[in-house]
Amino acid sequence: MRFKKYMHMHEVKLSSQALQAAAGGCHAFAARRRARLISQRYDTALAAHGLTIGQFSMLAALAGAGRMTVSQLSQLMGLEQSATSRGLMPLVRDGLVFSRPARRDGRVRVVSLTKGGTLRLNAASIDWAEVQDALTREIAKDAALP
Repeated sequence: MRFKKYMHMHEVKLSSQALQAAAGGCHAFAARRRARLISQRYDTALAAHGLTIGQFSMLAALAGAGRMTVSQLSQLMGLEQSATSRGLMPLVRDGLVFSRPARRDGRVRVVSLTKGGTLRLNAASIDWAEVQDALTREIAKDAALP
């Protein structure tokens, strides 16, 4: 109660830029919100396969590039290495990704897709493609608007 009283005594007006950002006019905010909504659509479709869009993307990256270090996978996906390592844990646990120490440096992990990972990726790709196609149509439709 005392804090509210104090705040009212020392009100500060927001700048026009801060008001624009607060009203939802920030491109970064809008892009992050749109990205979360898109991710939710993929996650919903991939849930039947026990995957999130992040995990699906890791499997797809490994399928395309083959065996690589966690650091290389991080660079390929544009993620911090710690985020990549956390994302790989359930994939390794579920037998979809194989992880082993590198021959030259045991501190470095080398990861690759397993047969089970390839099978799961193939099955999930069907549902992923449906969401991908729907989003492509929606984006094209939005781009056509004046």
